[in-house]
Amino acid sequence: MLAGQQAQKLFANHEGIEHFRKALRCAEHLPPEETAAQRQPIHASLGELLTNTGQYEQALEHLQEALALAATLDDRDAQARACRWIARLHEHRGEYPLAMEWIQQGLQSLGERQTTATAELLAIAGLIDTRQGNYDRALEQCDRCIAIAEQLGDLTSLAFAYTSRAHVFVRRGSSTSAIADVNKALELYEQAGNTQGQALSYNGIGNAYFNMSQWIEADTYYRQARAIFNQTGDVLRLAFTNNNLAEIARYQGRLDDALAFYQEALPSLEQVGASMYMIGTVHMNLGATFIRRGEIDAALQHLNISQDKFVRTDTRDFLPELYRHFAEAALVAGMLPEAEVHGQQAFGMARELTMRGEEGNSLRLLGLIAKARGQLEQAATYLNQSLAIQEELGDEYEESSSRLALAEVLLAQAKSEQSLAELERCAAVFQRLDAQLDLAAADNLRERLVG
Repeated sequence: MLAGQQAQKLFANHEGIEHFRKALRCAEHLPPEETAAQRQPIHASLGELLTNTGQYEQALEHLQEALALAATLDDRDAQARACRWIARLHEHRGEYPLAMEWIQQGLQSLGERQTTATAELLAIAGLIDTRQGNYDRALEQCDRCIAIAEQLGDLTSLAFAYTSRAHVFVRRGSSTSAIADVNKALELYEQAGNTQGQALSYNGIGNAYFNMSQWIEADTYYRQARAIFNQTGDVLRLAFTNNNLAEIARYQGRLDDALAFYQEALPSLEQVGASMYMIGTVHMNLGATFIRRGEIDAALQHLNISQDKFVRTDTRDFLPELYRHFAEAALVAGMLPEAEVHGQQAFGMARELTMRGEEGNSLRLLGLIAKARGQLEQAATYLNQSLAIQEELGDEYEESSSRLALAEVLLAQAKSEQSLAELERCAAVFQRLDAQLDLAAADNLRERLVG
């Protein structure tokens, strides 16, 4: 048991699992009533380690046993800890109603007392609210968690709370706030010697930099996270980082590399029984990649799978992006009425969820649809609105994508000088980001302008 605890502190997950299993085999030779106090934390630790390595069915068995033993021992803190990890397990699997039930049970077991388990239960609730697009409530949960963890002086719980709040900021496009929170989390995890938490922070910092179009920095942090997750055997989060590295490749136009990363992540997620939310996200990204390749049938196959996963888990935070990809696929296929319907869905959902970045992206797509319909004034209006939002958020890539679309509209309006000015601004950004397909499109437009 002591060897298992030491391995757990060092995030040697597989080694810890083996030691704890040996401890339970030893306990089988002793009277059960004499070992309940020892077996309870062993089952709890096994459940935690198995959850972290994606072995959910076995994890749930041990966590349920830990909960039963905690009830027998009348140990409310141990009951709350078991509930916290059962909730986390269900959150990983995208079983949000079940996760919320266990969060409530954990909080009830503690009564009025505020412990580290209270803080972490609230942080998990915040993550679930984020998935479902309830951002204001998610921020409230995270703020309560931060206040409790600060009062307790618990470094790991406080870091977890900052990480959860940073995720909300990322989804809402507040990248500067996200970086501030996740850097606080990283510092706290380093003080606590929590390697796993440091990897989560690296991934979170990568997400924030990605949203600010600082892809080199994002790639560096993703790879730091990936190395730790690989070392600790965290298959689930290793798949997360592969997905994130694929996103950089897709935006840079390295589509074969993107597909390789996505196709490495997907079987890993399915193997560990990951949430439909995460599997749906990878399918959505695969769909977006096939759109860029011009393979619309393959794109729609993945987008439809993604939509099914999101609907079944009541996931809303990726719906604006998903509808936007459906609209883009329809636009490429020349199905303009369908493109318009999906584009308006994306815009409406982005506004409802106050996702400013997605609002700007959907306005750009609506501008492209209007241009395809020959409605040039309407197209210019949409694109100028999109630009205003992207400039406000500081997302250079998305801003430049809207600027390139506007340059196309200006050329169609015979406003060559204005078109060239917009083109030069966006081409410089595409060059810096090594966004190959976008740069090729900019070069093509330049040839038409000056040729």
